[in-house]
Amino acid sequence: MCAADVDAEVVLMTEEEERDGESFLALKELQVLVQEVRQASVRLDNLFGGDPMLGEVVNAAVNAHFPKVLQELRPALQHSLQDALRDLVAKILASYPTRLLFPED
Repeated sequence: MCAADVDAEVVLMTEEEERDGESFLALKELQVLVQEVRQASVRLDNLFGGDPMLGEVVNAAVNAHFPKVLQELRPALQHSLQDALRDLVAKILASYPTRLLFPED
């Protein structure tokens, strides 16, 4: 899937930790809420044993009705994004003290 012009909300639940005299944030929970996808296209390959005609028909139907398809896929998409972002965000928060991530100036 290729998507553009996406509105999503990422919610981080953190807890403050002290390490080496510095304050760090530890990730406790991460949620991704996909609100709207205005442009997207899907390309599914090797459908129906590789039948190119049936594959093109299914791809055309999925793309023509993408808003409906997205309604069905949204929970799985959000879960996949959460899984992909969780480790990355946790590593960033663990690597930099709060004063550098959120400077007061």
